[in-house]
Amino acid sequence: VLIADASRQIRDFLRDAVTGHGDRAEIIEAVNGVEAIDILNERDVELAFVDVEMPGLAKGNAIDRAHFYRKKSFLVLLCADEGTAESHNDLANLALTKPIHRNAILTAIRNWKIWRETYSVLLATPDPRWREEMREELRKLDLNLIVTEEVDGAEALLRCRQSHVDIVFADRGLPTMGSEEVLQMIRRQRLPVKVILTGPDGSTESVARAKK
Repeated sequence: VLIADASRQIRDFLRDAVTGHGDRAEIIEAVNGVEAIDILNERDVELAFVDVEMPGLAKGNAIDRAHFYRKKSFLVLLCADEGTAESHNDLANLALTKPIHRNAILTAIRNWKIWRETYSVLLATPDPRWREEMREELRKLDLNLIVTEEVDGAEALLRCRQSHVDIVFADRGLPTMGSEEVLQMIRRQRLPVKVILTGPDGSTESVARAKK
């Protein structure tokens, strides 16, 4: 768990809330934006509390990077006011307004635990029959799944960039941007997404590893 805030008081409060919830989580602290970014880049952080206006990190930088970190960590942004929190809601899993209440932290931890046990699956194909068949097969699995759909490669790649996606079933016949090009872009940008290419005969090929 990463706690990134310039205020020692806030860091201590968050640490007590997390450890007091009964979790034996390793707590990592950062006092500025540079440290926070380094930790998120180099460590396997499942839950991150990050002040969007901490020193050493321009707000624009934090916003630009938020989508990426949201894909590998449950990202909770700490904001100075309600307006900032509302504008950041779509960039993070959760945005909280200071002063932060303990109940809000406990809600964030509960949501993180649900997120940790949930897999996001993207069905990328223009074929509606194939999408429905895949949905039926996925329903049979004893897993918590969020299933979304896209009908062309460019939109599928955009969703992988902007949302948390674990697995993509990509039709080799995707229009706009082919599945091979989508795969190359995912690899180039090091997105933590598993890609499974599918053919017209129903064959599949796993070509990229997911984080989970």
